[in-house]
Amino acid sequence: MSTRIGARTTRLLGVALLASVCVAIVAGVQAMRSYRELQATRLHPLGLAFLPAAGAEARAQTRPLIAYLGDSRVEDWSPSGLPPGAVAVNLGLDTQTSAQVMLRWSHHVTPRAPQVVVIQVGINDLKTIPLFPELRDEIVDGCFANIRAMLAAARQDGSEVVLTTIVPPGPIPLLRRPVWSDEVRVAVDDVNARLLRLAGPGVQVLDVTPLFTRPDGSWDERSSRDALHLTSEAYARLDRALEPLLKNALAVPEQATRPAP
Repeated sequence: MSTRIGARTTRLLGVALLASVCVAIVAGVQAMRSYRELQATRLHPLGLAFLPAAGAEARAQTRPLIAYLGDSRVEDWSPSGLPPGAVAVNLGLDTQTSAQVMLRWSHHVTPRAPQVVVIQVGINDLKTIPLFPELRDEIVDGCFANIRAMLAAARQDGSEVVLTTIVPPGPIPLLRRPVWSDEVRVAVDDVNARLLRLAGPGVQVLDVTPLFTRPDGSWDERSSRDALHLTSEAYARLDRALEPLLKNALAVPEQATRPAP
């Protein structure tokens, strides 16, 4: 009997040791990734080196151009179901906050003169709240202000905007929980409520939360690869929801959207 108990204990200890090694490896990989992201931001604060500036060919574009702007949720996006004749350019950059995206508008968006800009950004701002809880209101207000500044820039450029609300976080894995809190989701809902009120001339707002949640409000696991990134099925839902909004944006007469020379 004692021999069997001893063998079982040994197996359990072995499993526990293996599990702890796996956790340490995963944590090490994530720590290295975070360190690399930090150093990349130090080298290129706005990420301008990671996307080409618009050249003459972009400015000479004759087909309707739709620019997709934002963070990794946009970078991972391969838009489908575009209006007939329209082409898309992806201007998403991994890890970027709304401040970084807003500050690179004049470099990446304005020179391309897109007819429509699709904006999805903000989660990288709000996910910092557990690290700086005393700055919660400042982070929320700053995120909203940056997005509103993008709308002003689009208005100045004469571009129509399709603004999506911030995609809420998916299920939070164990390793992220020490730097996470429920306040992130509360902040997402707070900013999104403000974004919905920005709809008006030149700005359509798509509430994306219903696309990725069940009727009871719980997260649909088919929507996310991890806490912050979406699946191909989720992007397909986004494309279907955006299709009529993009058609409507491109139907606006050019003289009504382009500033006078």
